[in-house]
Amino acid sequence: MADKTEELLTGSVDEYLLSLAWSLQQAQRQLSQLSAPGPTGEFPVTYQIPEMEFELKMSLELRQSSVIDAAGGATAGAKVLRGTVLSGSSSDASKSLAASTIKGRFVAVPSRGGNPPPVLTVTMTRPGRTSVLGLAVRVSSVSGEPLADVPVHFNVDRDLTNRLNTLPASEESRPMAGVVRTNAEGVAVTEVEAAEKDFEKRIAIVIDALGKTETIVFKGGAS
Repeated sequence: MADKTEELLTGSVDEYLLSLAWSLQQAQRQLSQLSAPGPTGEFPVTYQIPEMEFELKMSLELRQSSVIDAAGGATAGAKVLRGTVLSGSSSDASKSLAASTIKGRFVAVPSRGGNPPPVLTVTMTRPGRTSVLGLAVRVSSVSGEPLADVPVHFNVDRDLTNRLNTLPASEESRPMAGVVRTNAEGVAVTEVEAAEKDFEKRIAIVIDALGKTETIVFKGGAS
């Protein structure tokens, strides 16, 4: 009898690994909400899951179904390779075409190489047309040094935009460039154009660079 802890692997190995990563993310998110008081005058102590090891044992078995034809005879059907997750004590691997073990480890590493988050300075202008908003984003270190060749992402926050307006905004209202790299002065420039049907509507723009995010809201058609 097969071990009760065995189960058919219904998804791909990629899906299995993604589900592990998602579970780890959820666990860390809850852990990040907890903290312990630190020494007097210092920040509270927070916790991080340093790593998570996993091991997936699979039994691979090739099975061939039988098909009954019109004359009542049996013919060989399609061959199916079935993967079954095994427990450590299972003996079912002896029946398999092959057995495989996948081991791995998720390790927490400091974001941005351990450096503090950058500073985003956003400047907004109206370049002559009321339906267009000019955006200049300066990306710098905490010491004020400009960061060159950094990708800056510009996107419309559709959920927030729809909450800010009685009627949903058009998909035509969007940044003219979704990603712009900073120049030698650490500045990335783009424009956001509001569709004519979105005049008087508020458009929420999300700006992201190196994990630091800023959100601005402008009104289409406003002077």
